[in-house]
Amino acid sequence: MPFYWIPIVLACLTVSVAQLGVGLLLPALPAISQDLFLDPAQAQWYISIYLLGFAISQLAYGPLSDAWGRRPILLIGLCITLLGVALCMFGQQSAELILAGRLLQGAGAGSASVLGRAMIRDRYDGKQLSIAISYVGIAAAMTPMLAPFAGGYLSHHFGWSALFIVMAIYICLIWLVMFFCFAETRTGDRVSVGLYSILNGYGDLFRDRYFLGYAGLNTLFFCLHLLLISVMPYLLQKEIGMDASDYGQWSLIPAACGMFGSFISNKLRHHLNDQQRLNLSYLLLGCSALFFIMVPLELYWLVASQSLFAMAFGIGFMMSLTCLLSPYKKNSGSVSALAGCLQMLLGSLATVILVDQGVTTPLTLGVTMAIGVVLCLLLNRLAGGSARAKYLLMAECR
Repeated sequence: MPFYWIPIVLACLTVSVAQLGVGLLLPALPAISQDLFLDPAQAQWYISIYLLGFAISQLAYGPLSDAWGRRPILLIGLCITLLGVALCMFGQQSAELILAGRLLQGAGAGSASVLGRAMIRDRYDGKQLSIAISYVGIAAAMTPMLAPFAGGYLSHHFGWSALFIVMAIYICLIWLVMFFCFAETRTGDRVSVGLYSILNGYGDLFRDRYFLGYAGLNTLFFCLHLLLISVMPYLLQKEIGMDASDYGQWSLIPAACGMFGSFISNKLRHHLNDQQRLNLSYLLLGCSALFFIMVPLELYWLVASQSLFAMAFGIGFMMSLTCLLSPYKKNSGSVSALAGCLQMLLGSLATVILVDQGVTTPLTLGVTMAIGVVLCLLLNRLAGGSARAKYLLMAECR
């Protein structure tokens, strides 16, 4: 059957809205903390509060989109995102107003993450689903890596307030594209929506070993990714002596490596099954951990270590998402929502805790990643032993 690209392009644009809210602001955190008289831990809350709103809001967007369709919920969510950015734009002198705006921005952006994945699951099945998710995975993984380049340049030359103006323009453009180009993908019978049915559906997923295993893997890769992109700006700017613009340029190297990892994973689908490609990501993650532990505190070694992780992330994040969504079609919105909520809640919480506990050096980053490899293997075993995984394996063998 023919392969249609338009849903993939729209899904990539949608997902980029959610990820841009994190990556674009990261290089400006040192400048924001200086201008608003905040310490680095307080400035980090501009990322964490965004992720908090992002995480919790997904629990509503998923079931609502399963019941009422993807298109109206997405357009409403983008409007909420724009309101949050506007609050940040007009409250630049108030740390509290920016914090409130970031929370509202995250609450709206949750719709983009959930529905970007759900619309792909609506349109594709089997190997086409794997191909589609690989491209959406590239957008989801690479936007936070590419965005620091733009964020560093803009904050260095125009000030960090320009970042919110750029966000507002981008969100407006995406809203217009979705309004005129996005046709509803949720077809067939709609599921009922109500507090009891929503809670019951999420309860079923929490009892599903397959969901827990692959959602856990997806969350773990995101946690490590968020930790790294949160620590590296301070590590390279404070310890190495870069400015925000230089950091943005150097961040293109791991971004390219992440894209290369996703590209290679997609090309290997004819030769390696999903599990074998996941194993490859674990191997690369282990190599990145060894590099961080063993290399000196020098620019080239740090970028090489981050690039190895980016390749692992480009493969592992995409493959865990593919495995996660494959068996769920009727309730793909709810599955995507709960997985996204766990990803963001645990990611933001883990980042704050780990940074607070001193995971801010190459050695501590390497040890954390080594622990991550062990957790990957345990979560993989949890998912692989489920009845759903065995059924999918039998279907693949046929």
